[in-house]
Amino acid sequence: MFEISANIILLAITIDIISDGLNEELVQLLLIRDELHMEQDAMLVDIEDLTRHAESQQKHMAEKTLSK
Repeated sequence: MFEISANIILLAITIDIISDGLNEELVQLLLIRDELHMEQDAMLVDIEDLTRHAESQQKHMAEKTLSK
């Protein structure tokens, strides 16, 4: 009986250690994911700004061509 209880306690400790490690890894991966999402958002804003600028330039060039 004591041997079974010791094995159960050992198993519980092992599971606790493994789950702590996995939790730490999960936190690190979530932080990396959040950082990548912020970088992606910044890139999308840059693309939007560049698109607006390109459209403005294209409109300006078209107006300049028509006025000649």
